[in-house]
Amino acid sequence: MLKGGGPRSGGGIPFTERRRNIIYTYEYERIHVYTGRVQWATNKSETKGQREIINRRAKDGWRYVGCIPAVQMGTGTVVEMDLVFEKELP
Repeated sequence: MLKGGGPRSGGGIPFTERRRNIIYTYEYERIHVYTGRVQWATNKSETKGQREIINRRAKDGWRYVGCIPAVQMGTGTVVEMDLVFEKELP
């Protein structure tokens, strides 16, 4: 535990940050992952349209925060993903 006066303590001031309360809202857009006819370990999957969706959402004030696998085949191959976007509420 750091005590006041140390080099990392801000000269005797305790470590505190003042943060305003921020509330976010989230939205999701599902995209399909093209896997072709048969998916083998050496085959590649390809998503289409994700960049356009991210750019369109950014213009509307949304921030892309990640993706979540939404639908998987029995082999573990992801065939649909949800793109996650957040926006700060006023």
